[in-house]
Amino acid sequence: MTDEPSSSEDEGGHQMSNQLTTSTPGESQPSTSGVGETAGRAFDSARDRLSGQAAKQQTKYVVGLFALVGAGFGITGYLIIDLLASANTPGGQFLSAIFSLALLAIVLLIGPVIAVYSSVRAADGLYDEPRTAYLTSFVSNFAGYLVMVLIAVLFIGAAMSSGGGGTGTTTQQTTQIASNTVNLDNLLLPMIALSIPVGLVGLGSTYLHRNQRPAADSGGSVHT
Repeated sequence: MTDEPSSSEDEGGHQMSNQLTTSTPGESQPSTSGVGETAGRAFDSARDRLSGQAAKQQTKYVVGLFALVGAGFGITGYLIIDLLASANTPGGQFLSAIFSLALLAIVLLIGPVIAVYSSVRAADGLYDEPRTAYLTSFVSNFAGYLVMVLIAVLFIGAAMSSGGGGTGTTTQQTTQIASNTVNLDNLLLPMIALSIPVGLVGLGSTYLHRNQRPAADSGGSVHT
C-alpha cells in the first residue's frame, strides 16, 4: 500500500519530465513563424487603415495635387522646349536641351515642398486617428511624387523627341545627354529612391502639425 503512491509520483514525474523535454525542442519553431505572423498582421493593419474612407479621400487629394503640379510643369515645359527647338536661331536646340535638364531638376527637387503643404490636410482630416494619418501621409506623398515625375517626364520626353537633333557637335552632345537623362528607364530607380524622403517629409510634416494643434487650441499663450 505504501509503494503505490511512490509509483504514481514517479509516473507523474516522468510524465512532467517528458512534457518538458518534448516541449523544449518546439519552442524555437514559433519564433520564426511568429515573425511572419507579426509581419502579416502589420500588413493587414496597414491595408485596413489605408482602405478607410477618410484615408482614401486624403490619398486622392495628395496624389491629385502632385499630378496637377506634374502636368503643369510638363505642359509648360513641352511648350517652351518646342518653341526653343523650332526657333530660327543657331542655339535653339542647345537652349531646349539645357532647359529640359533644368526643368527636370526642378521637378525632382520640388517634391518635399509639396509634401509639406499636402500633409497638413492629412493631419487635419485624420486628426483623431494618428497612426492612420502618419501612414496615409507617407504612402500618399510617396505615390504622389512618382505620379508627378512620371507625368512631367512624359511631356518633357515627348518635347525632346520631337525637337530634332540640331546642328553642331556641342548641340548634338547636349541634346543627346538631355534625351538620355529624360528617360523613364534611367529615371525609374532614382524616382523610387527620391520618393522615400518625400514620404518621410510628409510624415514629419503631419507629426509637427498634429503636435501644434493642441497647443494652439488650448487657449494658451499661442493666441495673440
